[in-house]
Amino acid sequence: MMDTVKRLDTYKIKLYLRITFKDIVTVFTSKDKTTRSTRASCIKNRIYAFLPKTKDYNGRLRVNEYHVNYKSLWELLFLQDEIFRNEEYRFTENIQNPLIIDCGSNIGMSILYFKTRHSSARIIGFEPNRKIYNILLKNLHENELTDVVVNNLALAGHNGHIEFFESDTETLDNSIVTDENKKKVRVECVKLSEYIHEKVNLLKMDVEGAEEDVIEDLINTKKIRLVDKIFMEYHLLPDRRLGLEGMIKSLKKHGFKVNVRSNDPVHVQTPKFYQYLISAER
Repeated sequence: MMDTVKRLDTYKIKLYLRITFKDIVTVFTSKDKTTRSTRASCIKNRIYAFLPKTKDYNGRLRVNEYHVNYKSLWELLFLQDEIFRNEEYRFTENIQNPLIIDCGSNIGMSILYFKTRHSSARIIGFEPNRKIYNILLKNLHENELTDVVVNNLALAGHNGHIEFFESDTETLDNSIVTDENKKKVRVECVKLSEYIHEKVNLLKMDVEGAEEDVIEDLINTKKIRLVDKIFMEYHLLPDRRLGLEGMIKSLKKHGFKVNVRSNDPVHVQTPKFYQYLISAER
């Protein structure tokens, strides 16, 4: 046990130990089958994380009814808590097969969640990191998901290529923001507007700094009119053109009601790097 604790920093220990009385009670009392399954899976996986045989990197774990391949165990648990347990991306939709665009699909946890709540949903995903994209494809294939198309592309305000900074060990720490401690690669990028040809019931965005470019592209091409609801991870970086207030104002101008909350990031907030979760709907 001590060896396990030593390999974790304080943040990760808190994440692993976040087994609450409410989780345990929910397993036995919730009337929602998916909620019961999710809380039970979270408890089990946090305990599993402390077993000596558990792999910190490049392993496989069960999340609800899915088998999930991961690059980083602690990031998988973080995503399970945020996406499945806390249901950051939960939305209601009356139609049977909503169209969801998932920008920043990572290893596919958000796609798995969307398919849990909306089994007939049509999903278009984007993930620029080649290694993570390969894990994403594996997770989609092994869980036999249908009506899902994912692209190994970054999103930007233009078609072509952009510089991307990748971590060798983590999956949530890749960004277009210059970082000398990460590997710089050139990745192909596209404009999201070219992939929107009908009503989009949900646009989920976690594009690590490119969100302003993506939204401005949708506004300039008037494709924003086809989007009903947006979940956006907004990264407040030093050289933002719009800034948080500008982004909120722009969304409101185009018919959205906007809610914002500070988001618990993968790393401790610093004055130069804050994250917010923006929820916008018509």
